[in-house]
Amino acid sequence: EALVAGVTEALGQELTSPAVVFGNSLGGAIAFQFALHRPDLVKNLLLVSPAGAPWTPGEMDELRTLFEVDTRAKAVSFIQRLHANPVWYARAIAPGMAARFRAAPMRFLLARLRPEQALTPAELARIPGPSLVLWGQREQVLPRSSIAYFRDHLPGTVETPEDWGHCPQLDRAGPLV
Repeated sequence: EALVAGVTEALGQELTSPAVVFGNSLGGAIAFQFALHRPDLVKNLLLVSPAGAPWTPGEMDELRTLFEVDTRAKAVSFIQRLHANPVWYARAIAPGMAARFRAAPMRFLLARLRPEQALTPAELARIPGPSLVLWGQREQVLPRSSIAYFRDHLPGTVETPEDWGHCPQLDRAGPLV
């Protein structure tokens, strides 16, 4: 709730007319919420591997386990999952990532993930649009079940680029922009 409130306040102050709002992963879920709170400021949503779809209890458990990045080895693995292809610098940034994931804000966020926070079909139908969801075929973080949910309930288009992972803007931003 705090992230949504902060983004809504910041964008509400900065935007003077409807804009295309971009969000990736948790940022995608926040972009959805911003669009619901301030549809007057959203022309379209551009979302890459957005969170926000309902997950089964098993998918939720897998996600929590994935985000238990408390060692360097787990951090290296997590960093590699963000990308479509292995990256050379994962070992270099792993200690910092593990420290951030062990920190109180991340623990707080993960402890409060609940199935009822998922977007409902009625909420998705109210999203200004059309929206574009890009879900890479090499996505390795969020459950693939989200693709069908967004296709079924979100006005707009869902595309699955072949060579994209969870964060294509880290791999090769050119096609994204």
